[in-house]
Amino acid sequence: MGRSTRSADLRAAAGSVAGTEGAARQPSQRTRHPLVSASVNTADITWLNTAEAAKRLGITPRTLYRFIDEGQLPAYRFGRVIRLKESEVAEFIERCRITPGTLEATAPAEAARTPSDAAAG
Repeated sequence: MGRSTRSADLRAAAGSVAGTEGAARQPSQRTRHPLVSASVNTADITWLNTAEAAKRLGITPRTLYRFIDEGQLPAYRFGRVIRLKESEVAEFIERCRITPGTLEATAPAEAARTPSDAAAG
């Protein structure tokens, strides 16, 4: 039996086992992960590293990591690197906006007292 004949026999046997005997071999179809949307265009995403995001927010990297860990700010890990979407950082900034007239209600009453008030009362 020649080498090419044996290879053809093995391919035919593999085809009959798989139920594809005589069928032309189809190119493999890439299967998408069920959570990955076909409409996501990653070319439109601007990524920030943690130092850039912390600087943009005016906070320390430690505070940024706390926001990420608490789920307040979404972040993505690519291997050992953490990145944030610029658009999501901008959305976080908007969510943190203080509504006028609500700041006084959150200030502690004792902080509003002056030292002379404390001595008198």
